[in-house]
Amino acid sequence: MEIVRRVVLVVGLMGAVWCAVWPRAALIRVSAADFAGRQKRRPKFFDDARLPLGEYIARQTEDRLVQVDGPAWEAALGAANAAHAGELVGAAWGPRLGTDYARRSLYFRPDEAPVSSVAAGLSNARPFTYVALPGGAPTRYLSVNWHSPREASGHAPTSLLYPRRRLALWVALAALALYIVLPWPRVPPGTVRYSRVRGGVLPDVVGLMLTGVFFAPPLLIIPSVTSSPRLLDVEGGWIVLTLLFWLLAGFGLAIHAMAAWYTRYQIRVLADGLERVTLWGRDRVAFADIESVAAAPTEPPRWLVRAGFVMSLVNWRALGPTLLVASRSDSHLELRCRDGRRLRVGLTALLGVDGLLRALRDAGIALGPKLEPLARQPS
Repeated sequence: MEIVRRVVLVVGLMGAVWCAVWPRAALIRVSAADFAGRQKRRPKFFDDARLPLGEYIARQTEDRLVQVDGPAWEAALGAANAAHAGELVGAAWGPRLGTDYARRSLYFRPDEAPVSSVAAGLSNARPFTYVALPGGAPTRYLSVNWHSPREASGHAPTSLLYPRRRLALWVALAALALYIVLPWPRVPPGTVRYSRVRGGVLPDVVGLMLTGVFFAPPLLIIPSVTSSPRLLDVEGGWIVLTLLFWLLAGFGLAIHAMAAWYTRYQIRVLADGLERVTLWGRDRVAFADIESVAAAPTEPPRWLVRAGFVMSLVNWRALGPTLLVASRSDSHLELRCRDGRRLRVGLTALLGVDGLLRALRDAGIALGPKLEPLARQPS
């Protein structure tokens, strides 16, 4: 259950981050095509500035003109012209208005009417076209542009560019709720265990932060620098960036695994020995098999220190915590068995250790000099 609890938490985090920052593959921008105004703004020494308006339009729309009609296009034309003139576009069109300099444009999904028939012919290689609506004098035109997330970012409505963002908070809250309500390990009276807050919850918070810090960058970087965002793009080389960051996110997953281990870890004192409960099951050690108990220093794992130094090559801020971990030395109980086995139990955040030591002393097992005062403490 402890592994399931962390899987739910991490998947919920990744799902929330994905919903919040991963954009739609493309949007269609529709705006009024004011050819008359555009021609007036052309410097007079350009040839096309002196052309008749019809010829100027023909030159501008050459090979990029699609004939369209229908009430949906008529409505879009009216809204685009109103936006271009700075007028109110109505409640139905307001959510489609761009921001910043694009506030005079309307944005659509490529599969939405009326732009779906035109969007099929647009792509990053052919990003824009003009559409002509018959029935007016002169012919009325709209400019239609294919916008990748990089181009639409900061200009398109957030609800269109990030359609899943509204779900991010709910995904995160659902994962947190499951993390809390899933059954926690039952703790019988007198059980030696690690503090649930210090051994489980706080490491989970740290692991969650570390996982998120390295999971999110590819989702933010790749759409902002490429027109075709794909996390595992081999040709563009983005797969290297994605896998590098997600590999570093594995350090956060390792912290969650340790939190699951410490949350489940228990030592139960039985009449004839000890029962140890871990993620992998239960095992027993008879008092008769234990020769002595002593306190010994615990050095940090070498692989963890080395991994920290490797991380510091990518981000120098990791050097400080790595040095602190490398210089830290905690204590642990070492139960030496008559068959040569040595069972180690870390003392940091361990609850009920005095009761364990009294049970061992009462069973006639020799305690080290550092442990005798703990065994004499009242319950």
